[in-house]
Amino acid sequence: MFIPPLLTLASLLPTHRHQSHPMRRHSSMASSSDDGSSSGADSWRPSPQATPDDISLAKSLSIWPLDENNVELLNEVRHRNYVNPTPLNMYDLVVIGAGAGGLVSSRQAARRGAKSCMVSAELAGGDCLNSGCVPSKALLRCAKLIREARKATAPNNEFGISIRQKSLEDDDDEQQNEPVEMEVAVDFPQIMQR
Repeated sequence: MFIPPLLTLASLLPTHRHQSHPMRRHSSMASSSDDGSSSGADSWRPSPQATPDDISLAKSLSIWPLDENNVELLNEVRHRNYVNPTPLNMYDLVVIGAGAGGLVSSRQAARRGAKSCMVSAELAGGDCLNSGCVPSKALLRCAKLIREARKATAPNNEFGISIRQKSLEDDDDEQQNEPVEMEVAVDFPQIMQR
């Protein structure tokens, strides 16, 4: 299938470009462990082990603190030692933005034999994955769970359940340091009235 070229790129250097994979690492730097995760010189490291350059780059990408969770994210969407490839003179498709639409468009064009170029100033996955939809939905789910837990612990709540702390027989110092055990009682007639 022939896809006519969309534009000529003589002087435009893409920030991110791919043909079959959204992020391309320099072959001499790429390494992976048996479990498929990246390791070695191209992997991000958490704050205590991170270099000042890594910390500065992470902050410029709006990823902070550089903890284990953010390191895992960065290892997936922005490899530490990413090297821009040499641009071609002509592409069949140029995609601006590495969001959900850009990733799919560029990859599908490349899978069909087109020469695709992706230009993005942000992390792969775009706002939806990194700061919008996915993180927002996780926060909303946690907030709803907290609201429901608070409502469920109220006496005579609408759910017909009561949650209370199990009574402790001994008041030792050891038991005070242990997690509190809770018990749940169900009022079936109250549930059926809902």
